[in-house]
Order: sequence, then C-alpha cells, then structure tokens
Amino acid sequence: MTHPVRIPAGEADPDDRPAITRAADGLRYAADYAKSRNVRVVTENIGGLLSTSDNVNRLLEACGGRVGLTVDFGNFPEDKYRQLAEVLPYADTVHAKARTKSGGIVDEDDFYRCLQLCANAGFRGPLSLTYLDEGDAWEALDGLRSMADNV
Repeated sequence: MTHPVRIPAGEADPDDRPAITRAADGLRYAADYAKSRNVRVVTENIGGLLSTSDNVNRLLEACGGRVGLTVDFGNFPEDKYRQLAEVLPYADTVHAKARTKSGGIVDEDDFYRCLQLCANAGFRGPLSLTYLDEGDAWEALDGLRSMADNV
C-alpha cells in the first residue's frame, strides 16, 4: 500500500517562472526518495505559486508524473470553475471545501457544480469533505456527504 504525503509548492508569486522550476526540482527529489518507501508525494493547488491552473499544470508536467495532485475547490481565487476543470483530470484526491453564504449556510449550487466538474473529469478518488464556517460542522459535513453521494 502506498501512503501519500502532501508537500505544498510554495508561496512565490504566480508570475515567478523560476520558482516553478525550483519547486518541481524539490518535489521530484522528494518523490524519488519517497518512492522506495511506498510513499507518494502529492502537491496541492495552494499558495501563491499554484494559485493558477496554468502553474499547476506546468509544475506537474515538469515533475514527469512522479508527483500527484490534491485539488481544493476553494483555492483558485479567480475563474474557479474553468481552472478546476483544467486540473481535476490530474487529481489524486480532492479537498471538497464548501463555499458558504452568510450564517454558515453551504452554497449548494457551488458545491454541486464543483462535484459535477469532478464527475466530468472522470475523478473517482477520495473526497476530503471540508467545512470551515460557523454552525454545526458535523451537520454541515453530513449534508456535504449526502450531496456528494448524489452526484
């Protein structure tokens, strides 16, 4: 059984192309070390450097398939749905983070749309349900699980 370890690519500015190269070098090195120990290195669309789908895809290409990807619904600050659609085909796992409205109410339209993007991309891996707002988190997570089960 292979165990994953998530390593973020960094906080560099998204326009810093040399930072993508440095991050890819470090992630490949970690992946090569981890492989013989039954560990798969994955990164996530988190932080400044991977705040765009173009950078995520550049990094993954530079890693040559040796590094996996966790996609988080909430981490693309602009043009979220287009960018999610561009990276979800490469996802090993998904952080299914619910966007909320005032009062901690889950934005069901947004969550369903993100789940549909997963289905369209052929994603069948694990979803890590994430709720980060006020209210009963367990109740919200149960609702998210019900929505995910119906897509």
